[in-house]
Amino acid sequence: MMRIWVWTAITAAAMAVLGWAGAEAIALGCASDSGPGSCGVPEGGGRYFAMIIVSAAVLFGPFPWAAYGRNWQPTLGFASGAPVGIMAALAKGTSQGFVIFAVVLFFFGTMVPWARWRFSLAKQRAASQEG
Repeated sequence: MMRIWVWTAITAAAMAVLGWAGAEAIALGCASDSGPGSCGVPEGGGRYFAMIIVSAAVLFGPFPWAAYGRNWQPTLGFASGAPVGIMAALAKGTSQGFVIFAVVLFFFGTMVPWARWRFSLAKQRAASQEG
């Protein structure tokens, strides 16, 4: 039981870091060194890019989903970490990029736990009908 809540806390922290680092990356903008239409990580943005990659790997990598098993409760970390990320994004700015990013965080914060709950509920129903 303790493992479930540890993963919930890790997921919440990763979602909050993803929101904060994403907001910082949006604020830094895009470095176009190679010409028109190209985009790269601007000077000083490497740490935010690295935090985004690590957070995304923690949230959407195969290990957490395998560790959850049939339990959907650790995905509540998405719902508890998303408001922190949304606040970080909207505190940084309210331009179109920040608002779109906040909406994406809201979507993942609500839909991932719901989808996982529905998936586990369907598996439980199928298992109870077989047995």
